[in-house]
Amino acid sequence: MANARAANSTASPLSTERRRDLVRSILATQPVPKSQNEVRQRLAALGMRVTQPTISSDLRFLGAVKTPLGYTTPASAQSPLHTNGASAPALQRALRDWLLDAVPASSLVVLRTGPGKANALAAELDAAPPAGVVGTLAGDDTVFVATRSRRDAVRLTRDLRRQAGLRDADT
Repeated sequence: MANARAANSTASPLSTERRRDLVRSILATQPVPKSQNEVRQRLAALGMRVTQPTISSDLRFLGAVKTPLGYTTPASAQSPLHTNGASAPALQRALRDWLLDAVPASSLVVLRTGPGKANALAAELDAAPPAGVVGTLAGDDTVFVATRSRRDAVRLTRDLRRQAGLRDADT
């Protein structure tokens, strides 16, 4: 164990960057890896041998989250909910697939998802935060989205519900 740590601690920034690029590409392939061991095995097949703690660190660094389907990273594209009008198919898909309800609560928006989906949805929102969003906090099936004001929370609730294909609720 000490030798593995020593080997990882002497990795050059270039090899760390290369390894993380490989992990990123592995996460973008289908089927997505369902475990850290599967990520490690795919890296080994590419000639890069690493320990599980290194994989864990890389996944955390890349912002990867584990969903019931496997590991995923937030999309880098931005959402049409942004003021710049760019598109984010990954966020839209996550909202359509996982969002069950959205309700404003003062300056928060409470998002309800199915079990195990909240972290992935929060990661997508964090990757491309809509205007007025300060941050997110996710549990197993609930995401709290902090906004700057009640007005922002009401507007965001309507936008997210529309993106998810949910009918308007009285806010």
